[in-house]
This record gives sequence, C-alpha cells and structure tokens, in this order.
Amino acid sequence: MSTPENATPAPSLRQTDFLPARFSGNELNDDECLAHFLAFEDYLEAHKVNTEDPDNFSNVINTFKRTLGGTARLWLEGKNFTNVSELKQSFLARFSKHQSYISHVQSFNNIRYVKNESADQHLSKIERAASKLGYGDSQIRDKLLTSLPQECRASILMSLPHDAPTKDIVTKAQCYFDLHSTTNSTPEVTFNIADNSTDSDGEIKSLISGMESLKTSVEEIQASLQTSSHPENTDPQSRPSRSPSRRSSPRPSPNRHRSPFSSPSFHRDDRSSSRSRTRNYSPRRHNSRSTNRSSSRSRDSKRTVICFYCNKPGHSQRNCLLRRAHIEQSMNFGNGYQQFPQQNFRPFSSFNTYPPPPNHSNTVTYLQNF
Repeated sequence: MSTPENATPAPSLRQTDFLPARFSGNELNDDECLAHFLAFEDYLEAHKVNTEDPDNFSNVINTFKRTLGGTARLWLEGKNFTNVSELKQSFLARFSKHQSYISHVQSFNNIRYVKNESADQHLSKIERAASKLGYGDSQIRDKLLTSLPQECRASILMSLPHDAPTKDIVTKAQCYFDLHSTTNSTPEVTFNIADNSTDSDGEIKSLISGMESLKTSVEEIQASLQTSSHPENTDPQSRPSRSPSRRSSPRPSPNRHRSPFSSPSFHRDDRSSSRSRTRNYSPRRHNSRSTNRSSSRSRDSKRTVICFYCNKPGHSQRNCLLRRAHIEQSMNFGNGYQQFPQQNFRPFSSFNTYPPPPNHSNTVTYLQNF
C-alpha cells in the first residue's frame, strides 16, 4: 500500500518523552527503587537506545543521571559501569531496604535481646546480621555485650576479664537467664481423704471438751489477776488510811515570803488612795459631786489602806509622816539628833483634810504637838 504524497510524517519523540520522575533515594524502599529503574528501561526502549554498544553506554549513564536527585544523584557520581545489568544490580543494592548496606547496618545496630530468648539464639541472630556486613568476632562480641540486659551485662563484666571470648560470655549469660527465669514451677499439693467417721467424731468431741476446759482455766486466771491488781475493790477494810499529818498539813503559800512592795495590789491601792485624797481635799467640792461619784467613793472607802512602814491604817507608805520624819532625821542627823522619834502617831480620821505641813527646821517639836 503506497502512502499519499501529501501525507504528514509521524512526529518524532522528544528527548524528555517517557522520562521517569526524579528519584531522591532519601528513604530506602524496595518497590520505589525497582519501579524507577523499570520506568528507565521503558524510556530506553521507547527511544530505541542501543544498550549493548559500549560506545553508546556513556549516553545511557548520562540519561539515567537526569532521572536521579539528592542522595541518589550523589551516589551515582564518580561510579563506572559496563552494562545496564550491572547498573541495575548496584542501584537496587544501594536503595533497596533488604539489599542496601546501610539497611544492613541499621538492622545490625537495632538488634536487642528479646525476653525468654536463649543466649545461643541471640548470638546466632547477631552472627547472621554481621555476615552481611563482613564483621568479625570483635564486632560480634561487642554487640553481644551491648544488646544484653543491663543487670546481665554488669554480672558478666564483673565475673569475666575484658578480653574473654564470645563463648564464655554466652555461657555466663545463659546462667544468668536460668537463675532469673520467670517460669517458676508451682508446687502441687494433694490431699488424701479417708472415710473414718467414727474415729473423727470421737476426736472432735475430745477437742471440744479440751477447748471448754481451757476456756474455763483462762477465765479463772483472768479473775485472779484482776483481784491481785485491784485489792481495794474486794476488801474495803484493808484499804490503807492516809496519815492525818499529811492531810491536815497546810500547803505553803507561794506569796508567804514575798515582799509587800512587790504586790500589785499595793501599788494599785496606793495610787487610788492618793488620787481620792487629792480629789476630795475641798469640802465644798465634795458636797457638789454627783451621786455616781459619791457611790463610787463609798465603795472605795470600804477598803482600808494600811501603811507598810508604820503598820497603821488610814494612809499608805507613800504618805506616811513617820517615814517622812525618819528620812528628814537621817538627812539632819549631824545637827544634834542622836535618835529617831517614837512611833506615837494616831491614824487620820478622814481623808478630807490634811494636817499642816511639817516644819523642817524643828521636826521633833512638830511631832510632839501633833
């Protein structure tokens, strides 16, 4: 079939047609890396790129670089490959979770001891992960110690030297697991019951009678103890009598030897009497006071003031004339007076008037005339 002369030719593919999206490789994923490389192979097939030609393989590598970004682009930089199969194997080994070296390192570092796991099983798990990375006995030994529980590791380090082989470490770890096993065997208790009804009835009756006799003896002992501890409750005649001297002896007063000047009532009476005499000096003012004042004064007059200096009622020590004369006499002792005057004072009949003031020049004459 011939084509018409005016027919338009089929459009050619552009260089970016069927080019897969960029693969960053930040996360290891088997499906994503495999899907990306399959999309790249579809691109090569659509553009009919000859991958078998060694001279054209550099163009294949450059085209594959355009589909990568981030970590994947840095990984491909500086690497040399001879064919597409080698490129595919290296790419999947790097960015596949189960084939990548980094994934093997992460799985080796994440190994931990599982509860109820034996030491041999834990060691075999570490050896399988180390074989993928090419680790030796020293890395396996260090990982075995660090992955064990803290208490188990401390007991191993205290009982073994630092350069102990892996076999000894496994033995010590298994001993620790056996001693601290959580599966403790529970002892079983069995009972054998025999039908001995006649014998059991007699034993029960004997036990009941023994308990009753024991109860009676305990009650008797308690009664005897109460009687011995409280004899006055049972025999009032035997109660010891107190000595009359102890009962009749008065208790000493705490103020017996106290000075009268230290009593607060003394100063209170002294001030009240002096104020009352000062207020009641004038008879005219006394007659003009109210009934309330007179009633309060009558209540105050019921209390008798006694001088603690001359022991005479009617005045306080502060206004005692004998005390004043003695003070003046002691001051004028060098003027011919050789002895104190006699105490021949009489008490004042009322507080409304005062005697004339004493003559300081002749105190003895004043006292005799008074």
